[in-house]
Amino acid sequence: MTSVCAAEASILLVLSGKNQTVPFITCDEMLAYNQDKNLSLWELAVRYESIRGNITSVEVLAKMEQIRLFLKNAVKTGLKGTQFEDRILGPQSVKFKSIMEDKKLIRGMF
Repeated sequence: MTSVCAAEASILLVLSGKNQTVPFITCDEMLAYNQDKNLSLWELAVRYESIRGNITSVEVLAKMEQIRLFLKNAVKTGLKGTQFEDRILGPQSVKFKSIMEDKKLIRGMF
């Protein structure tokens, strides 16, 4: 789990109350919190956001699903190669997709 510790920010746009107490803030705190629980990273994220936002785990997962669908649709739209007259650069994701399929990206990125 230590390789994921660079991302120490919360993952959802969940409102926090004043003087809110969360189970961990730093990566080291997360690892210590999880020592006797053996939760996976996604379970830790759900627990953190649930406590932070004072919402149920089911609500956190529903928000995660909304974000996933939003990102999936954004990627789908981008891969179609959108055109906008006011843009300095043309579509880049279509080119990126072909480079990825040709395995010309840095190894292990995707």
